[in-house]
Amino acid sequence: MGKKRLLGVIVFGSAIITITGILFLVMASVIFMAMQNPEAASKTFERKGISGMEELLIITRKGCLLYVPFFISGVAILKRKEWGRRLCLIVCLVALGVSLHSKLIIRDSIFTMGTYLSYGLYAMVLYYFNRKDVKKQFQNTTQSTTQNSK
Repeated sequence: MGKKRLLGVIVFGSAIITITGILFLVMASVIFMAMQNPEAASKTFERKGISGMEELLIITRKGCLLYVPFFISGVAILKRKEWGRRLCLIVCLVALGVSLHSKLIIRDSIFTMGTYLSYGLYAMVLYYFNRKDVKKQFQNTTQSTTQNSK
């Protein structure tokens, strides 16, 4: 069946699935609750620095657009698919760019601690999945799949 999976691949793949799944559900529930009672949602989020329903929906939609491919990449990583590793790296770079854009250009001060934690998470994922031994494990899986199909 091939080499044993590296522990980090299992940990990161599982963490990506779990975290993005939870965050997607949180974002979906925020959208649902905001749509049910827009007035109360506007008042609640104005205290947190979000100016209105439109901004809230933009923030949650951006999050959902990032979480779905991240979730898919997590599943593919656990199956040791090379395209999953690459998708994960691309989504990390895009998410990091969006976060930095929000923080530096727009001067978005919402969720400051979460933003800094996400920078660290993205950096760890980018570092880990670019390591030689991890790349080799994904390439070995791709090569063994093509050899089995011949």
